[in-house]
Amino acid sequence: MTITVYPLPKKIKSVLGDKFFIKKVPGDNSCFYHSVLYLVSNKYRDLKDEKQKAKMCKDFRIMLSNKLSKRAFKEYKGFTTYTEMKKNLLDYNVWAGNIEWKFVCEQLKINIFMFRYELDDICHGWGYDNYNPEYHSVCIMNFNSIHYDPIIFLPSGTRSSNKIKTRIDPKALINNKILKFYKSKLKT
Repeated sequence: MTITVYPLPKKIKSVLGDKFFIKKVPGDNSCFYHSVLYLVSNKYRDLKDEKQKAKMCKDFRIMLSNKLSKRAFKEYKGFTTYTEMKKNLLDYNVWAGNIEWKFVCEQLKINIFMFRYELDDICHGWGYDNYNPEYHSVCIMNFNSIHYDPIIFLPSGTRSSNKIKTRIDPKALINNKILKFYKSKLKT
C-alpha cells in the first residue's frame, strides 16, 4: 500500500535528511497519542478504519493512566497534581504537553525528539538530561503547539507502507546527529 507523506521544513530536513517525512494522523485532540502509536505499533499502522484507530488510542490512554501510580507520580509533583495528570491521560479531548511526553517516554522506554514546524527547529521539552542512551528514539512534529504528527523514514524511491521505519536505534548515526543538533540549541 502506498502512503501519503509531507516534506519537512528546510532546517529540520537539513538535520534529518531527505528520507524523513511527516505522516498525518487524526487531529482529534489525541493526536500526540496517535503519533506515538503510529511510531511504536505495527497493529496501529495496519488499521484502515479511523474508528478502530480512535478505539486503540483510547485504550492506549487508559493503559497509560493505569500505569500512573502515586509512586510514579512523584517526579511530576510540583508541575501538576496526581488527579489532574490521571484526568489528562484519560480524557480523549485533553491535549498532551511536556508532562505527558515525559510519562509516555518512561512507560514505553523510548526517547521522543519533538520538532516544531513553525519554528523549523527542535523543541527542548523536558531537556537533554531526560534522554536515555539505551532507548530507541522516535521523532514527532508539533504544529503551533496544537497538533502532532509522526516523522517517519522512507528509503529512497518508495512510498510503500511496508518499507517505513519509525524508530531510530540509539547507535545510529542519525540519532547522534539529532542529539548534536539538540545540544547546539541548548547553548544558544
